Amino acid sequence: MGRIRIRYCVLCGYRPRADRAAAALKETLGVDAELVPGKVGEFSVWVDARKVASRGLFLFPTEEKIVDAVRAALV
Repeated sequence: MGRIRIRYCVLCGYRPRADRAAAALKETLGVDAELVPGKVGEFSVWVDARKVASRGLFLFPTEEKIVDAVRAALV
């Protein structure tokens, strides 16, 4: 099983979004995600050294898309 990290911007207030994504991963896949403060404006999800989901211009991946991306990376 890969190491899952959610990097989020503290200054931007993205922690609740990271918490929801981590909870969705735990509930759906039974995996734990490490929450890591990131750069300004950052919201990204990593499996090992591979970024599988991230914030685009004004858009965030949904919890469902994050779960799907992590599931695909773990296969």
